[in-house]
Amino acid sequence: GLFKKLGVHRPKGLNPQLWSHINWVNGSGKPLPKDMYRNAWRSTTDTIGYDLVQLNHYAVRSAESFLVKRDRGRVNHVDRDQGMAYWFRMNNNTEEDTSIQRMIPAMQEEMDRLLSDPEIAEAHAFSVDRHRAKIDALKETSNYSKFYDELTSARQERLARLHHKAVVGRQRLALQRGGKVGSGEGKAHVAIGHQRQVAAHDDFQRGALQRVAQQPVGPAEGDPVGGTALSHA
Repeated sequence: GLFKKLGVHRPKGLNPQLWSHINWVNGSGKPLPKDMYRNAWRSTTDTIGYDLVQLNHYAVRSAESFLVKRDRGRVNHVDRDQGMAYWFRMNNNTEEDTSIQRMIPAMQEEMDRLLSDPEIAEAHAFSVDRHRAKIDALKETSNYSKFYDELTSARQERLARLHHKAVVGRQRLALQRGGKVGSGEGKAHVAIGHQRQVAAHDDFQRGALQRVAQQPVGPAEGDPVGGTALSHA
């Protein structure tokens, strides 16, 4: 085959002799650049497209469910902690997209069909109850209670805003200095490779945490006082 195996996010192990046989397109049906074939696993502002299809993938849900996710551990990187760095990198919710809500009627119809099976309904209810019970048990521990408080703190809300501004700023800078974002031209482009992108986020996180730790927490300019923490979204 073209690839040796399926990875978590994409096929892996590209056979170099078969590059010419690959027809990889984005959600708008436009061809992706060849420099994405080997390691890239998500689009950049230059390669993104939703004209034909959009796949919504949520790395994190609520702050409570994240307690269970962290306690369970990572599936594909078992030696890495899913702690604050992971939450900070994945909890991007400063922009709202409700377009998927058009699928609610179809989703509800299918869910009703599945839950009409008594065994499936029982398994579903059992799983939901176990998930809720696990959240409650973790919040009773000192470690996870403090972790949850930190996840939903005003400081994390401020960091989420800084994170969003930094990502947007890097993308704009890339367009100004290197032409197309993700094209590989210039040192200021937004990296397509997962490791480089994670490293950029982690570098920003360390700097942001150091800056915010020395500043009083207050509402951002233009934000209402007493707003709901973004981490709850």
